[in-house]
Amino acid sequence: MGQAPFRFSTPKPVTSEVSLEPVYNALTSLSLLNAVNYVPDPDPWIIQTAAQLTSEQRHHNRLVFEGLGEALTTDQSWADFPAYLDHLKAVPPATFRDHLLRRLCRAVPSANGASSGVPTHVRLLSDKQVFLRQLERLYPADPVDDVLQTEVHTLLNDPCGLHDLVVTHLRSMWWGYLADEWQRRLPFLRSVVHMLRDREWPNTTVTEAIRAFIGRDLPPTISAQLDGVQRIVFSVSPHVGPYASRFGSDTTIWVFARGRAHPDQPHQRPTLDLPLRQSPVKRVELVGPFSALADETRLRILELLAQGELLAQDIIMQLGLSQSSVSRHLKQLTSAGFLQERRGEGANKRYRLNEAKVDWAFLALKQLLTQPTRAADQPAHPFAMELQRFLNTDGRITTWPARRKDQVTVLRYLADQFQPGQEYTEKQVNEVLIQRIGKPNVSAPWEHTVDFAVDHATLRRKLMEERLMQRTSDGARYWRVDDQTT
Repeated sequence: MGQAPFRFSTPKPVTSEVSLEPVYNALTSLSLLNAVNYVPDPDPWIIQTAAQLTSEQRHHNRLVFEGLGEALTTDQSWADFPAYLDHLKAVPPATFRDHLLRRLCRAVPSANGASSGVPTHVRLLSDKQVFLRQLERLYPADPVDDVLQTEVHTLLNDPCGLHDLVVTHLRSMWWGYLADEWQRRLPFLRSVVHMLRDREWPNTTVTEAIRAFIGRDLPPTISAQLDGVQRIVFSVSPHVGPYASRFGSDTTIWVFARGRAHPDQPHQRPTLDLPLRQSPVKRVELVGPFSALADETRLRILELLAQGELLAQDIIMQLGLSQSSVSRHLKQLTSAGFLQERRGEGANKRYRLNEAKVDWAFLALKQLLTQPTRAADQPAHPFAMELQRFLNTDGRITTWPARRKDQVTVLRYLADQFQPGQEYTEKQVNEVLIQRIGKPNVSAPWEHTVDFAVDHATLRRKLMEERLMQRTSDGARYWRVDDQTT
């Protein structure tokens, strides 16, 4: 039985938090590559990246996300996606496979509320038809792809092959495609998350809290997932929104809004569809807007309009200033984008606050203060001219030199990425080198621009061969060798 007759129960309060969620953000972005043809308004990165994938990469992406997605869920929090990848690699293959089986072997309520029988791990592995029927019960809204799921069933019976496929594919997709995109957008995402954490969200019901976050009624894809939710994690995605998933949790739902802003479209909620800059914020962009704010009268006007739309005459009366003076301030705020102007009664104009522009200004300032220093602001490398042929504008190796002299120049450049006197683990060395290696692209595939497999292990070995770096006998610690000691 449910609720007693004539009794009104108090809705259970819901807790909510705002988080960057780098792991689920990255997994969601990579899964979107399977849906580029039917996701509304796909992000340009999704379109471009999907077009670059080989047929094998597309197939593996479907296997990983459409067939094995339950295995990717995690109860732990990770600082970044590479840390999550390291965790996946360290998980024993059988443990990794069994985590997926536990997710698949769960009860499914029927239409009358009764739970269907739960297949055992043994039956799921031994009988493909039992496996396919369980998928139909678990995901009634998603048609089962027999060919794809047959391959998934084979992988379930080969835990080592399954584990290797998932880890290898996610690593190649992250370092080959998503890592640069994530780093480019990360400062802005962080600033939006920081801003959203300062807001209070309704805690009366799940529906009200999510509606406040996405700024609209809940789409069916979200409202259908709310049963049993006690906690909401709000996040900002660079590529999709509004989007929600339970990620295998019984009590938590993750809700993503897309990170775009519309300073010229104030009717759209700026905090939840905030634009990610395609290029770094330039200081000159902020001079005009912040100059418009550097006046007490103009700030008083913004305070008045924060309460609602007003006629110009009302503003003049409340400020107690001359019409010409107020008109001048209104014109400057309107030109800077902080106000919207429209016709009122007769010649009297109406003004309203453009909240999107206010959010844009302070988010752009936050991005300026947190984005990496641009190359133009950095001192030139001592071998800058010699390196130009082999590096792109981001300082990544895009071509491996044929001559040994040039190779040594590039290796010295790589050695300079390490701090003198500081010791590094092998993992830390790899991370530094990976950040200096170019990635494949359509116009100039990596394998066409180098004459051997330039990866972090190769570069690490060459740094040792040229005595630019040394290590302990057990390989536990590495350090840069100063020029005077070589």
